[in-house]
Amino acid sequence: MEYVYLILFSIVSLILGSFSNVVIYRLPRKILLKNHFFYDIDSNRSMCPKCGNKISWYDNVPLLSYLLLHGKCRHCDEKISLSYFIVELSFFIIAFPIYWLSTSWIDSFVLLGLYFILFNLFVIDFKSMLLPNLLTYPIFMLAFIYVQQNPALTVESSIMGGFAAFIISYVSNVIVRFFKKIDVMGAGDIKLYTALGTLIGVEFVPYLFLLSSIVAFIHWSFARVSCRYCLYIPLGPSIIISFVIVFFSIRLL
Repeated sequence: MEYVYLILFSIVSLILGSFSNVVIYRLPRKILLKNHFFYDIDSNRSMCPKCGNKISWYDNVPLLSYLLLHGKCRHCDEKISLSYFIVELSFFIIAFPIYWLSTSWIDSFVLLGLYFILFNLFVIDFKSMLLPNLLTYPIFMLAFIYVQQNPALTVESSIMGGFAAFIISYVSNVIVRFFKKIDVMGAGDIKLYTALGTLIGVEFVPYLFLLSSIVAFIHWSFARVSCRYCLYIPLGPSIIISFVIVFFSIRLL
């Protein structure tokens, strides 16, 4: 019976992977076109950017459709980016370690939901330097559920973790802005720090900031080598990488 649950869980993960491709492509464009806090993802079916034909449901089956169509549009033979397949494959692969590391089925879906959110935030911020509220705010809801499932993280520690992360990130930005006249992080980064702080608890927030600073510096160093005039880098990916390390270190210890 356990294998049946694992198969169903991997199917759900694949569906989220397919939807993730939609989010990564459409959400940044909606944000850049509309100055609003929340944005709906269009319910319109996907279409080929070259011939304009709508993609049928049977050509949208995660992984299988890409393989059967040999990575091309059914109507015009235009190549479909390999990134769509890679995203779906990553969700399929991640389903297995998430399932085995989970303490309950609720815990497994919380972790899968967290992976979905962080993956999308990582890619969108890396490509567009945007951290949409529509993806960041649900982390608070996941944290609320996560606290109920994990006695090691108390409600008090979760709330204080979010508060501490907000204060540290906000004050750090204010201090740097005062002396350097630049923002080292945007509002989206501060919100992300705050949301993730609720998932690790107040005692581990300093580790998140220390590690993310190191990762961000490494990222910035490589960015400067490839682009001498690049002054800014997206901070979200560094925060997310550091959070994953801290979060799973806590769970495995």
